[in-house]
Amino acid sequence: MGTESERIIQEERNSRERADRFYNRQVKGHLTPVMQSFIKKQHMLFIATNDAERNCDCSPRFG
Repeated sequence: MGTESERIIQEERNSRERADRFYNRQVKGHLTPVMQSFIKKQHMLFIATNDAERNCDCSPRFG
């Protein structure tokens, strides 16, 4: 996981193992129950996504 540029920097800084641990523990393909609970309590948040071509979109959500 991560971009080619991230991997290059991780190799230069000898932090690849640390990054892999982060990706494996923290990066999810879904919202966990804890995340869902946190989101439900917010008055405002931003939803950001990207597609396979790395085009990004960010939208505010209120309420």
